[in-house]
Amino acid sequence: MNHEPRRTKNTLPLLGVHFLFNKRRCVGATIPPCVRNLSRPSRVGRRPGRDDVLVPRSLFPVFRDRDELQLSSDLGASIEDALRASRYLIVICTPEAAISRWVNEEIRHFKSLGREDRILAIIVSGEPNASDSPERAVKECFPPALRHRVAADGKLTEERCEPLGGDLRRGGDGFKTCVLKAVAGMTGLGYNSFAKREQKRRRRKQLLFYGVMVALTIGLVVWWDYTRVKVAYFAHLTERWGVPEGVVKLNREMVSHRNVSFRIETSRQKVRSVLHVNSEGQLLDDDKEFGAAI
Repeated sequence: MNHEPRRTKNTLPLLGVHFLFNKRRCVGATIPPCVRNLSRPSRVGRRPGRDDVLVPRSLFPVFRDRDELQLSSDLGASIEDALRASRYLIVICTPEAAISRWVNEEIRHFKSLGREDRILAIIVSGEPNASDSPERAVKECFPPALRHRVAADGKLTEERCEPLGGDLRRGGDGFKTCVLKAVAGMTGLGYNSFAKREQKRRRRKQLLFYGVMVALTIGLVVWWDYTRVKVAYFAHLTERWGVPEGVVKLNREMVSHRNVSFRIETSRQKVRSVLHVNSEGQLLDDDKEFGAAI
């Protein structure tokens, strides 16, 4: 019986994602939304991807077994049905996953459907193939079914295989690169198509950030200049619509050569005070008319 998901002209079948709810739960919970949110690069157009299937604009749906399996009296049958409906399987690899019976059985069953080349491994902790050395066996992160090929009858063989995937460990590929590699492998559009688009997005975000920072800086400078107290000296004083206004603006040197000048303080486009000062900028003792705030 052929269990291959039905192909359609404009969509990719369901993407199966497996992960463990252990101390690495946040990793398994973060990857599926990132895969969903990645859309097809516009520069590649509507060209066919893997298996000559047209890649849709968005990669949906993505299946998360622990969250999305319905309650059933036969959990094994529910998992098998979900795997049978999935075209790809992403395995979050940790030492806990390597010793999990259920993780190993799901991988084995998925391979028995003839989809060995559709399994992607993401290493979160541990070391791949560490079990080859007895003293390092506890660090093994690949389940047995991931390290060995599966025969047509569903039994593990001694033949080794190297799963494709990314490395989330310190010094590895990094989270974004792992997600891009997984999506590129599933769509068949190539890693560079997604990587170049992410670089353009990153540049646009940087330009937007710098633009916002420049606009914010300009706004703060304008606000500071608007609220600060500005002091100016004038030779004469007049009024316009009842507001004092200086005539013939003076600089500090010119004020120092005059016996009498008018000092006008403004803030927020309003006159705050008008003072009658001498050559040293000090308030005249006989100033009665102008020595007051307005």
